[in-house]
Amino acid sequence: YNRKTTPLLDNTNNLISFDNYYSTACLTMFSVPQIVTRATPLDYELNYKEKGIVQAFKDAGFKIYVIVAGGNLLSYEKYLTQGTDSLIILPNTMLGSEEVSGDRDIVVKMDSLINSSDDNIFFIVEFKGNHHPYTNYESNYDIWKPNFKTSANVKSDSLYINAYDNTILYTDYLLNTMIDSLNTQNAHAAVWYVSDHGQTITSTQGWHGTGSKDEYHVPLYIWFSESY
Repeated sequence: YNRKTTPLLDNTNNLISFDNYYSTACLTMFSVPQIVTRATPLDYELNYKEKGIVQAFKDAGFKIYVIVAGGNLLSYEKYLTQGTDSLIILPNTMLGSEEVSGDRDIVVKMDSLINSSDDNIFFIVEFKGNHHPYTNYESNYDIWKPNFKTSANVKSDSLYINAYDNTILYTDYLLNTMIDSLNTQNAHAAVWYVSDHGQTITSTQGWHGTGSKDEYHVPLYIWFSESY
């Protein structure tokens, strides 16, 4: 891709990009349960029958925090987070005159919890991220213009593509901030990041749920601290 949409992660040490990874579903309601449990498309009922990753880490002695932006699936499908020490749901926030999701606050909250605890901690976070309608980024990440967020009335073939790329740039910043925080604290830590589904994006619209390859071929990153 000719745009540098992940400039920070591209220069992050100890980060592995799995570029041939595919999601098990193109809808959040089916994909996320298969991320946090052993359920698969061939045996989806396992997500209701078995304990998931929360309980596995709980049994291993970890303190469990689930932090989500309001309205995300883990904020209301409570059976998926059963056994969690704390489910933290963060609302949208106002930055000046613009409203953005609580994604930035998720990273800030993680940092404060790590600083205030001596426990082994396992976090599950769910960003709004790069979901349609591609307005989830702060104004200083409004790089590619015109776009759907700031120029909705402009006739352009690139409104959706530009807006989407800006959300990717913002996610790059958030993940890099998370990793920097762990590095600063010399944490014995790993970060595993994956999108639950992708998006089908053209010059005139963006959506998901149709089953195109773009909606299944998603990013998977794993980062390890030096001590880990």
